[in-house]
Amino acid sequence: MSTGLKREYLRNILLRYHKSSKKHRSLILDEFCEVCKLTRKHAIRLLNEDMITVPRRPGPTRKYGADVDRHLRHL
Repeated sequence: MSTGLKREYLRNILLRYHKSSKKHRSLILDEFCEVCKLTRKHAIRLLNEDMITVPRRPGPTRKYGADVDRHLRHL
């Protein structure tokens, strides 16, 4: 299963996982581990992390805006 398909499956299963009782979460987790070939602990971390956050770029933040960047590239 490709990474893109795993992410799509994770998005589909995420809401169902969070709304379920503990008994049903275990069944959903078993299914997710079997389908995606992941360890149980890794699957738990994926299902509990916030999917809305955007990964930050490494390194320091930018100090200047796009207009300054455009002029610097021109030089």
